[in-house]
Amino acid sequence: MLDKLKQLKQIRDLQKEIGKESIEIQRQGIKVTIGGDMKVLDLSLNPQLSNTDNGRIAQDLINEGLDKIQRKIAGLMGNFNF
Repeated sequence: MLDKLKQLKQIRDLQKEIGKESIEIQRQGIKVTIGGDMKVLDLSLNPQLSNTDNGRIAQDLINEGLDKIQRKIAGLMGNFNF
């Protein structure tokens, strides 16, 4: 029972750490920020680019950002002993 409570505390600590994480990626004047909960926190487009270019680049940045934040979270999870 005590072990289960310790695991629960570790899981809650991990959730707090994940919630604090974010990653920011920029390319060609477009900026995307993704949080540890895998949500886009901020998206800034470049008004000098066409809508098509803004959309294409933003999509690439979001996919890249999701990949990076997943790897970052996986690293955090490796630090916890369940």
